[in-house]
Formats: sequence, structure tokens, C-alpha cells
Amino acid sequence: MLHVMKEWSNSHLISLIIPKFGFLFCKPFISDRYKIYFSSSGTKPIDGFRLIPTYSKRIIRAMFTHIRDKPDVIICSTHLLFDTLPGFILRCRFRAKLVVYVHHIITKHTEYRSGMLSRISKLDERLSLLVIRSANILFVVNEQVREELIGMGFEPHKILLSSNAVDYKAIDSIKLIDEIIYDACFCGRLVKRKGIYDLIEVWKLVTLRYPKSKLVIVGDGPEYGGLSVKLKEYNLEENIQVLGFVSEREKFLTMRRSKIFIFPSYEEGWGIAVAEAIACGLDVVLYDIGAYKALEGHLIKVEKGNTRKMAQAAVELIEKHTEKNSAVMKVDRIGSLPDWEDVANKELYMIKWLVDT
Repeated sequence: MLHVMKEWSNSHLISLIIPKFGFLFCKPFISDRYKIYFSSSGTKPIDGFRLIPTYSKRIIRAMFTHIRDKPDVIICSTHLLFDTLPGFILRCRFRAKLVVYVHHIITKHTEYRSGMLSRISKLDERLSLLVIRSANILFVVNEQVREELIGMGFEPHKILLSSNAVDYKAIDSIKLIDEIIYDACFCGRLVKRKGIYDLIEVWKLVTLRYPKSKLVIVGDGPEYGGLSVKLKEYNLEENIQVLGFVSEREKFLTMRRSKIFIFPSYEEGWGIAVAEAIACGLDVVLYDIGAYKALEGHLIKVEKGNTRKMAQAAVELIEKHTEKNSAVMKVDRIGSLPDWEDVANKELYMIKWLVDT
């Protein structure tokens, strides 16, 4: 959403309703041209059951935000209730059009979600899907989600297939690489469904072959503490470096300083981090979860949950890797995969058509 908003702001006025913590977290990507409204004032991350009252307050505050410039379009960046319920109310208040992004359906990925919070999130989604039936446009980034929505009774003509993309310009701006310092890189939110604990298992197996091998983890999330405990438990503190949240430039620089990209995620809607790794010139090994159709031909897939096979594939990729020549290294443009500017223009064209009709 931040990528496409950046392009839209060149010709349109954008107001952004966002939690203050989210604003501080994403500040490097937020244009000073936006009008910012805070849906909460907290500056620290919230997790566990504390999320429920926090999200409830955000929903109420967002619904009744006093927006100085009457919007023509209300856009929800996800299909979850903390976005869609305020979006629906604002749409009614301003008699505006409603656009919703649906990245993937949670209830179609229940195998690796358990516990009370997961049950609440599934209920949240069911309620939200009722709310967004009246949306004017539903943007999806893969055909599977489109078919799932149609199967739930959504009107096919409202569901428009878009895409995610790669910021080729940002990647291409990183010209010089001092040296390859990591054997592998992972980039993603630190949550269980991203397979971060499988990642530890995989790297422990890799170190049996290469005791000094280095893995770097880019990202932050609620499992940061648990991940640190596992590193100590597996005696991998010298082999795995956790960078946390970094800037876009630092992320791409880290990828380019790595030999391969390893991604044991169990649940993806598309795979932006995977596409970015490929564009950075990395070989990629990941679980075969049926979510990477746009990236076919660039991946090495292994059976979902099979950490031993993933470790074996990682070792083989590391062994075949030759030192990259940073002076001649070029960005790998992934077939016909677009740049974010292309995606933003395509979506904006559809939204302007909606407003004009």
C-alpha cells in the first residue's frame, strides 16, 4: 500500500489513518505530502490478548475521524475488520466509494493457526467478509484468492486482479558490495507461520556441514524473543545474526551481501520478499505452498515442513555459489513482473474509472 500511495500522491491528495506506532515504524516510507490522522497514540508494539482492546479502540477512533477534505474513495489496505469496519463507516459518512485489498483468506490457511487468538482472527475475518460485500472494488494479487471470493458468493465483476511488484530502481541503486558476508538470508515478519522456528532447525543442519556458516535474519515481530531463546538453545548465536527491522536500502544491501535466500514460510499471498531476493540475484529455496505462481522458474521448492530437505537444498546452493562480481552484477528482472510504478498506475486507472462512473 505504501508503494502505490507514493505514486498516487504525485497527482492526488491522500489522507492516511494509521496508528501512531505504525506511523513511526513506517515513517521512512511515508510522504510528507500526506495528511496524517492517528487512530491510536501508543508508541510501543502490542501483542497477545492486549491486541483486542487496542484494536477495538482503533476501530472506534478511525470510524469517527474528522477528515478535513471530503474523500472520493475510501481504501482499506487489508480485508480485516480493524480496516474494513472503519472503512465502511467512513464510506457511509462521506458517500464515497469503497476499495478493499484482499491479500489472502485466513480461513483457507488454518493448518498452522491455533489457539484463542487465531480463533478470534478467523471470526474477525468472517465478520469482515460480510462488511466488504458492499465494496465497489476488491483488489486481489492472485487468481486463487479471486476464485475463493467468488466461491463465497462475491460478485466476480467487482474482483480485480492486480499484482505485487519489485522496486527495481531501489535495488539497482545499490552498486557497490564490499564482500559476500552471509551464506544465507531470510527476510520476513517474525511470526510462527513464516516458519522462523523451522529456519533454526534448517540452519542447525547446515552447520553440521559448514560449522562457520552465517545466516542473517531481517525482520521484527512478536516472536523476536522466542527466536532469541531458540538461538541459545541450539547454540547458534555465532551462526545466526538477527538484524530486526531495517530500512529498504539496508534490506537490499543485506540481500546482495548474501549467497542464497531461504524462506520456510507456511502461508503467503504472493511473496514480495521472495521476488526481491530473486531481483537481488539470489538463488531461493522455500516450501512448496502453491503461492508463487508469478515466480515460477526462479525457485527451488521442497516439501512443506521438511527441514532436512530444505537444509540439503541450501547446502547444495551454497556449494555451487561462486563469488559475485559486484562491479558487473545486474538486477534480475523477473520475466514480466512489474515495477511498483506500473502496479500503482494500473490500480489508479481502475479507481479513477470507479469514481467517474
